Amino acid sequence: MECGFFHPEIGYWQTTDEPSAQIRADYPEGTVEVPMPPGPDCLWDGKAWVPDPKSRDEQRAMALLRIDEVHAGFLRSLTGNATVEERDTWQPKVVGAKFVRSANDAKIEAEIARLNADHPDALHDLATLVDDVGEDLAAIRALADTVLRLSLEYKRLIGKASGLKRRAKETVTRATNETVPVEQVRPALEALFVQLSTEVDAAVAQWRGQTDA
Repeated sequence: MECGFFHPEIGYWQTTDEPSAQIRADYPEGTVEVPMPPGPDCLWDGKAWVPDPKSRDEQRAMALLRIDEVHAGFLRSLTGNATVEERDTWQPKVVGAKFVRSANDAKIEAEIARLNADHPDALHDLATLVDDVGEDLAAIRALADTVLRLSLEYKRLIGKASGLKRRAKETVTRATNETVPVEQVRPALEALFVQLSTEVDAAVAQWRGQTDA
């Protein structure tokens, strides 16, 4: 049976078998038997195992890196993990949608005719809509409205993501300030990430509600 021991100067060690009384007698004075640690990142505080309090700078660096990861995950969720090639079609769709919204039916039909004739000056951005729904004007206008609505919402949420990232990093800076007792740093950072996760989940749910509409 494994046994754990601790000495103030030597630190913690454990044996693979229970040591005999003779072996225990050879341990340095001040050695005490302690429970096995619950995990690798723990320290014996003289009474119990406690989480290893990483330095203020370490906790700050780890929290800032985690915020960047949360922000990147937020953006991936907004794009539905779209490929670069897929995202490259979004801006032409917006341009085509703006043309549709500003043009009358005759102008749209004329532009479609130019596309079909491979006219060099045709508005190829319009083709990104026609390719999706065909040449029916009502369908084209409906798609254009959807594209513009989602474009505005996407830009709003991109701004929200940037704001969440900025505020979270400001909170980390305050929570890891030298004036804050080090034992209060970890709880403050944990609370931050709970709140950040809640806000990100709500924003992603709102976006999915828009795209499913």
